[in-house]
Amino acid sequence: MEEFEKFKKDIEKAIQEYIDKHFGESPDKIIKVEFPIPSDVVVEMGKLIGIVYFTKKGNNPPTFYYHTFKPPFPILAFNPDDKKSLFISIANFEVKKEGIVG
Repeated sequence: MEEFEKFKKDIEKAIQEYIDKHFGESPDKIIKVEFPIPSDVVVEMGKLIGIVYFTKKGNNPPTFYYHTFKPPFPILAFNPDDKKSLFISIANFEVKKEGIVG
């Protein structure tokens, strides 16, 4: 039962983060996603200079959001076990209400 309660709190926290970052919009659906994290290593592809993503926030129409990073740049890497998962290392940015900052 404790495990279920923790899972429930994690879901509630994720929903609230979504609402905060999407100007009050609630998620349309909730899905479980598996992230195949390798046990020991990832393969570095290079420095991540920027990122572009597409989403709807609040009453605004769906929009492309562009973010460029400042040094030290995050590292983009992939899982050598499945070669289908990309990872962004912790770096000089933060996800805030206004989006990716840094």
